[in-house]
Amino acid sequence: MPAITTHDHMVGHELYPASHAIILYENQQSHQGYATVHPLRAPIGAGPPEILPGRPLDREFVLRLARGLQASHTRFTLIPSHLLYLDPARMLWWKPACRRLIFFKSGDPDLDTGVSEKVVAHPPLLFLAEHRSLYVYALGESARPTENTPLFRAPYFNISSDGLLCFGNVVFPREAEPDRLQAWEDAFFNSSFTHNAYQGVPITQHPKQHKGLWQEMLTAKGFRLAT
Repeated sequence: MPAITTHDHMVGHELYPASHAIILYENQQSHQGYATVHPLRAPIGAGPPEILPGRPLDREFVLRLARGLQASHTRFTLIPSHLLYLDPARMLWWKPACRRLIFFKSGDPDLDTGVSEKVVAHPPLLFLAEHRSLYVYALGESARPTENTPLFRAPYFNISSDGLLCFGNVVFPREAEPDRLQAWEDAFFNSSFTHNAYQGVPITQHPKQHKGLWQEMLTAKGFRLAT
């Protein structure tokens, strides 16, 4: 295998020599990817290290690498009680039913003027943040969910059938980390809901549909999810 030029890195007072190389392969037509990981062998005498034969990049190596990168940037953070799952790439948490502002820019004056910028009752929600994406689902009750808890369609505009929120012009955090959890929630609740992303499928089973639901939530003491 050929030799490569590498540079050791100093982190604080510790030296981190180069130890492995990852080679990425991509099919230009299908854009399918493949990767191999190769140990590096220090040269005898002067010169760059040599890339040794490698092996396919597997889940074990990726997780070990992620844990090492995470450890190198460790900081103490309190874990919120409503956080359900956390790894280096994603964060899952729930929020009980609450009353807070809602915003609309839908082109419907009944929503844009009559409901927007007013405090309404919101359902209990489940959030999943990953890769700068946010998925939102509704819960049937304000109780900490388990793996057997059913999920429901969140009754909001801008959410697709798989729960993915269309960000629009909203700026969401880059990191899915516990100390950014409130920022993710605030970005969601402070966004302006504009359109039905279910492609014509009803968002709610409320007898007066989506508009009637949020008009009712203006004065409702709590949110009751129609199941």
